[in-house]
Amino acid sequence: MVTITDITTLAHSRFFTIEEVALNFHGRAARYERLAADTHRAVLVVAFLDDEHYLQISEYAVGVEKHLCSLPMGGVEKDETVDMAARRELLEETGYTAEQFTCLGRIGSVPALMPHGIDIVVATGLSKVAEFSGDEPEAPAVSIASFEHLPQTVASGAMQDSRAVAALYLARDYLGRNRSSEPALAPLL
Repeated sequence: MVTITDITTLAHSRFFTIEEVALNFHGRAARYERLAADTHRAVLVVAFLDDEHYLQISEYAVGVEKHLCSLPMGGVEKDETVDMAARRELLEETGYTAEQFTCLGRIGSVPALMPHGIDIVVATGLSKVAEFSGDEPEAPAVSIASFEHLPQTVASGAMQDSRAVAALYLARDYLGRNRSSEPALAPLL
């Protein structure tokens, strides 16, 4: 049995809290560091134009200090559902809206180090309705991408967010199952 015996805050910034967690593993003590639990939810949108083409954005990723390809994503605001947040993020980052939003489930980035997860939402029936209106300092570049080129995009390092890559493949699988009348994707959690 694993028991948490103590949690100590080591550092705190505007966005992150780092904790040291003391554990007891069947009588053996261990200490780990983690990013603290965040009560805010996040959403990632896979916006399909058709079965093979999706909207991709390119924006500055401060962690690697360069522009990278990714998908529309962001936090779920207070009093907002996941679907509402997906609609808002899609519009803010791409200028598109969708007829249908389907949440596939929630995935985590690095569960061994942080409890943060993101809800994957598929958007279909897209319509361009506005220009960029987002909350970033620069507008993300929006482009149409295809699954045919996704392996090269990832291999070249142009897309590095594993959540976006996983979401793309899960969403494509979901669309394929949905179109062929196979059972819907089971919940991820």
